[in-house]
Amino acid sequence: MRIGAVILAGGAGRRIGGDKPFRLLAGRSLVDHVLDQVKAWQIPCAIAIRDHADLRFPDHLPLLHDREDAGPIAGLASALRHAVREGLDAILTLPCDTPLLPRDLPERLKHALALPSEAAVARSGERLHPSCGLWRASASVRIENYLQRRASLRGFAEELGAVIVAWPVQPYDPFFNVNTEDDLAAAENLLKGR
Repeated sequence: MRIGAVILAGGAGRRIGGDKPFRLLAGRSLVDHVLDQVKAWQIPCAIAIRDHADLRFPDHLPLLHDREDAGPIAGLASALRHAVREGLDAILTLPCDTPLLPRDLPERLKHALALPSEAAVARSGERLHPSCGLWRASASVRIENYLQRRASLRGFAEELGAVIVAWPVQPYDPFFNVNTEDDLAAAENLLKGR
């Protein structure tokens, strides 16, 4: 299965004071932490953004432009269109604010997607993480119709009958996401202990 990754970086990040992808964690931007993980997986990557004028992202990566009115599912819609254009079988979506992603994420989601489903999404503990998912490119046919009715990433995963793949939350939640300054401090401590 040929897969690519798209980092979802189109949110406003209001709770952290804006500019979330470029907030520093251990001296590097949040988006750089996610990019490092994608490089380790050796899969092609693009970044979904809303601000067309933001040129601080690495210039060697494709920038996909989100609709401004749909929330995180807009990033998935951009990612699926990208997957079709690139001839990929599936696309892995990753939020820009998850610096502790599990190293086995694409492999486990890919294995789950071997079942007859169009999506596989992560869960840690009792919390579902639909923004950390592997989506078959064929879902691009269904997402535009879905967006005319709803704008819920979780709802779209449910509509596709997404397979849920669980990770433990000990010794830390690998899907810990940074939304506030306190979260940044907590992530710094988790990185030290990782």
